[in-house]
Amino acid sequence: MRPIAAALLFTGLISPVAAEPPAKSAWDAVRPAAQEYFSAADDSARKAALDKMKAAGLAEAKLTKAQAEAAEKMALAGRSKGKGQLGTYAIEVEASDGKHPVQIHTAPGVSSSKPAPLIIGLHGGVMGGATPQTASADMMAWLAKYADQAGAILMLPGSTNWDKSGQEAMWKGYEYVTANYNVDPNHVMVYGGSMGGFGTGSVASDKPQMFAMAAPFLGCVDLTNRAADFRNLPFYVVIGELDMEMCNKPAKATVKALKAAGCEVTFLELPGKGHEVPPKEFPPFMAKFAKTTRNMHAKKIARATGSGRWYWLDATGPLEAEISGQTITIRGTTGATVYLSDRMLDLEQPVKVVVEGETKFEGKVERLLAVMMEEIDATGDRGRTYSAKVEAR
Repeated sequence: MRPIAAALLFTGLISPVAAEPPAKSAWDAVRPAAQEYFSAADDSARKAALDKMKAAGLAEAKLTKAQAEAAEKMALAGRSKGKGQLGTYAIEVEASDGKHPVQIHTAPGVSSSKPAPLIIGLHGGVMGGATPQTASADMMAWLAKYADQAGAILMLPGSTNWDKSGQEAMWKGYEYVTANYNVDPNHVMVYGGSMGGFGTGSVASDKPQMFAMAAPFLGCVDLTNRAADFRNLPFYVVIGELDMEMCNKPAKATVKALKAAGCEVTFLELPGKGHEVPPKEFPPFMAKFAKTTRNMHAKKIARATGSGRWYWLDATGPLEAEISGQTITIRGTTGATVYLSDRMLDLEQPVKVVVEGETKFEGKVERLLAVMMEEIDATGDRGRTYSAKVEAR
């Protein structure tokens, strides 16, 4: 059995006694099942569609470039049977310190038939008798109109902090929204002001590969030691010239480091303004978000800390990786799972993977629908539409 087939057997995507790999023409026969899988409204429907594909032997079928592109379009088209409530409403999610409120708003025209952008908003400090509920509701009162103009879904968690429990609540809210709406996984922004600006920087530093854009306003954590991590995440940073040093100093240091690392940064220091952002600054900000999408196929990626999936790699510890022609060079780790797509290099040609100066793989790589399904199942991220992978360990 080939290594990739053995890996799929281990993850349960193919049965122990697999059907013979079908001819390429079999794609038309199994395409409806693949469509059903990618548009499934819940796990049980997705499992039923997967069973059909396993029975047809599609998991081991080699895909052409055109077939892989068709599968990618299916995945990105999303859940055509989304069941989310429309309008504005609130839910509660559970974090390690208890329940947190989450405000949700859908723009007019949001439906299950078309993927919609998602804006995650982190409110400022909870002071003067305010509560997480009132803070997120107050943010909803003025931010919803911008979400409407963008045709977006707006998700506003409430918390007294944006550290551990606040971020837990945010990600629980994200899971709820992506489970109930057809969210465009490549068009998600995290935005926040004041305490929420610091939270935005913190959230972005944890999982930059999840977002199309990060927008810390009126404060940001100091990210100077991790600037290279954000090479593929555009930042939109706004501060007031007369604001407190505790807000401006780390934001300016972060912007300087991001620019030095070659990151895309929009930086506005508003003359004569303090801890405030005038409404006139929001239309250009939202226009920037409208044309910014996530880049999951970047030629260069880096990570200063952490382990696990990072864009198109799954590896342990800090790393740097670069694609040049048909060669992938990885430094800083002893091995990695490399996820591939024709958007990154030519899968019709041999691929070479070099880790710490040693060639770990060289040869042709097969496109398999099961690789895409496996990755989407493992991460819940429909934007991870990689059609091939290499174990370079």
